[in-house]
Amino acid sequence: MSSWFYVSVAGAQTGPVDEPQLAAALLQGLLTEGSFVWNPSLPSWVPLNSIPELLFRLRAAQPPKPDSASMGVKVFPDAPVRSRPKPMGAAIQPGAALMAAGALTSPLESSEEKTLNSSGKFSLFGISSSGVFRSPAEERKPAPLPPAEEKPGAVFKKGDWIWVKDPVEAIIPGRVSNFFSNGGCQVELLNKHVKNVSKSDFLGTLNPANLEEEISDLVMLEDLSPAFILYTLKNRFLHKQIYTYVGTILVSVNPYERLAIYSPQIMENYRNRGVSELPPHIFVTADNAFQRMIDLELSQSIIISGESGAGKTEATKQCLQYIAEFSGSDANVEQRILSANPVLEAFGNSKTVRNNNSSRFGKYIEIFFDRYFQICGAQNTNYLLEKVRVVKQSAQERNFHIFFQLCLGASAEQRDRWKLKHPKSFTYLNSTDSIEIEDVDDAHDFIVVQDALKGLNIDSSETDEVFQVVAAILHLGNIEFKDVGDRKCEIHTLDSLNTCASLLSLDPSDLSKALTSKVFKVPGKERDTGTIISLSSQESADSRDALSKFLYDKLFDWLVHRVNRAFGSPKEKCFSIGILDIFGFEVFQVNSFEQLCINYTNEKLQQNFNATTFAHEEQLYIAEGIDFTSVQYVDNQPVLDLIEKVNLMYISTCNALHRNLQVFCPFLMK
Repeated sequence: MSSWFYVSVAGAQTGPVDEPQLAAALLQGLLTEGSFVWNPSLPSWVPLNSIPELLFRLRAAQPPKPDSASMGVKVFPDAPVRSRPKPMGAAIQPGAALMAAGALTSPLESSEEKTLNSSGKFSLFGISSSGVFRSPAEERKPAPLPPAEEKPGAVFKKGDWIWVKDPVEAIIPGRVSNFFSNGGCQVELLNKHVKNVSKSDFLGTLNPANLEEEISDLVMLEDLSPAFILYTLKNRFLHKQIYTYVGTILVSVNPYERLAIYSPQIMENYRNRGVSELPPHIFVTADNAFQRMIDLELSQSIIISGESGAGKTEATKQCLQYIAEFSGSDANVEQRILSANPVLEAFGNSKTVRNNNSSRFGKYIEIFFDRYFQICGAQNTNYLLEKVRVVKQSAQERNFHIFFQLCLGASAEQRDRWKLKHPKSFTYLNSTDSIEIEDVDDAHDFIVVQDALKGLNIDSSETDEVFQVVAAILHLGNIEFKDVGDRKCEIHTLDSLNTCASLLSLDPSDLSKALTSKVFKVPGKERDTGTIISLSSQESADSRDALSKFLYDKLFDWLVHRVNRAFGSPKEKCFSIGILDIFGFEVFQVNSFEQLCINYTNEKLQQNFNATTFAHEEQLYIAEGIDFTSVQYVDNQPVLDLIEKVNLMYISTCNALHRNLQVFCPFLMK
């Protein structure tokens, strides 16, 4: 067995030792995974974590880990393992996913793999367990490390390249040029600038030769550290290469600009690519799903996930565009599917701090195919529309696009009929400083929406009624109240009241009464006509906003229903491709129950995705007889259980205790 030498955490060179002794030293904390090691097969000292095969054997040789709190020893992560290499570019499996904006959240079929779990931590998923080091006949001592070039106890020396934290770039590489007495060091960056780095900013060593790699699939990287993965994604992004493979998963980084990579010619190139290698693209994901459906005669699905502003909406549109282009139909269904996009975006998307066209609703579109694999129909399912955006937006955000499109794009006749003015005149629109968006023409988009509604067989009278309701909501938001006594108010913006009532075909007095009072009925008494209770100005304003959200929600549901009707009801549905576009996890300064539901849905999807992909990989390993250690990742299931088990009594108590976190949090944990 080969003998090893290592540099202890105290800076002393120790050895020779065999691998069991080296494993014991690692367990006892005498060295770390970043400590330098050497044996006769190596030309020089290298960090232990740069030899994953050895690190695997050392971890596997360790006895069961004792409790770290009681023993005072460092407990290391579970050992990484390796799967048998799979062919690159394999077709997408049912349920395979496209992950947007760097959300690397699933294991991959490849020779060397890394995953990023829901907590944002990377974990190794595939390193070879076979050794590559020789055991020479005669052991020889290594050349000593130059003591003058290394800070005692450090894991690198002068001239080494390391990863360091940076407030702007997040992670950058640099060459160590000097050490400081406080444990920090000075590094020279790629741009020749010098940066002083504290000990806490050190993130690991690297081989500078790897910086020159041009890799389109992250699993092919020689260095699979989190820092190098992010560095690779950033470099590709800077070269307008927004797509990167991670095995069968596609990572997309939002460029926040229009790139010329979606033309019909490019689409044709990917359709006929054969065995030729083309840059990673969303078209490959769509084509894989379509081809797998044909080859296996099995329905497919694509999950498009990521945080808010990641570019999920655009990815969904490009998938639909590709599938519609190459599948076709006898009844022109594919064109109606594409016509639905402008309508759903106008009524369901808005500008946020991260994106100018962010979907504020969840969408699952299922495209149906007949036995000849032509599109024969489709179905949209919407959920969790962000209704609160109708009445309130955060700073630098704005309301749904349709409100601005209507105000800025309506004809003179429409403006007069619906009493429309500039968006600054409406309370629901003027609370933002982002009324106008760079490179967005709301007036032109309004024309596009009207044409799309015609393409969906929605006639002009129905279209006018839709816009009339939108205008009514704007005028409803302009209704203001003033207190005229104890728990009593009246409307003092009568023009807005009369206009809103007229657009909704209501009597103004009835609308006023509904907004400024409520009817209380005793349960169980059928003949009880109820008691009218007056509302304060704040309560009336809340009632007005609730009505606005209700109207818009019902309008959106009606539009989705009409879109589905336009797709038609196919007589024969043999297969389908489903595309899930779920809006991202967000936390605002003020988070309503609605936002809790949105984030809860995101976490449920993440749990399902993790369970499905990890379980699939483990089953594959078992079938192939490969020894492996299950990947451990932060499991938020207890949080989901807490929400799912909450009953009405809990919700009532939460309302009473929400201002006192010291009481509220322990109550929830009971």
